[in-house]
Parts: sequence; C-alpha cells; structure tokens
Amino acid sequence: MFARRNHCNECPIQAGGYCRGENVPYYCDRLNPTHSEYNPKYRDVVIQSSQAWTIYLKRQAYPPLATQAANLFRSAIGFARSGFKLAPRAVRRERLAICQACEKYDPVQKRCTVCGCKNKAKVWVASDSCPLDPPKWGAYGS
Repeated sequence: MFARRNHCNECPIQAGGYCRGENVPYYCDRLNPTHSEYNPKYRDVVIQSSQAWTIYLKRQAYPPLATQAANLFRSAIGFARSGFKLAPRAVRRERLAICQACEKYDPVQKRCTVCGCKNKAKVWVASDSCPLDPPKWGAYGS
C-alpha cells in the first residue's frame, strides 16, 4: 500500500479534480518538475483525464446499496409471484433498447442510475417494469 501524500502546490488536479496521486504516486512524480520522470506533456493528459473522471463520477450517481438491495428483493418477490415467468425475446430486446436510449442509463456499467439494476438481467423478468414515473416500459402480460 502506498503512503498517503498531500497535494503538492504544483498539482494541476487539486482544485476540484479527482486526485489519483495518493493511490498512484507516479502521477504526482511525473507532474513534479524536480522528479527524474517529469514530463511536461503528461500534465495536460492528467488534467483532461481527471476532469473527465470527475464529470463521470458526478453524473453516475446510483441509489444507496440498501435501496438497490430492496429493489432486487422486490423484483425477486415479483418474479416468484408471477410463477417465474420470463419476458419473450422480442419484449426483452425492446426493453433493453428503451433502457439504452434513456438518459438515466449508464453505458459504461450497463446499469440504470435510478434503481441500480443491471438492465440485461432486469429485462428478462416479465413482472418487472421501468423504475421511472411514468415507466418507459411496464410489466409484460399485465
């Protein structure tokens, strides 16, 4: 494990950026003009990647794990009550296409940021529906 570091005064990512220097010290080393591995071109790359990562982290807020667990439990109960009915292939494809086009869909993790579900699994359950109000797709066969 790396020793914890403080931000240096020259750190280009200390002002609001997501700093990876504590866990990956070579970032700081390559940004420090006195270090043997210093590279001035690296500074721009680190700034851009840090800004992008910070935006991604702020954009992809998921519900708390307890809420996600409750959502999964409700889905499992509904699945059991339906007699373990699965949605037909055409319905699954349509549901997944709707999810992937939604502004609440995280394409990196392939998850819904509203309920936290993995969409590829959720679309299989006939009794499940989109968590938005109003839902973009509903339970199949109801």
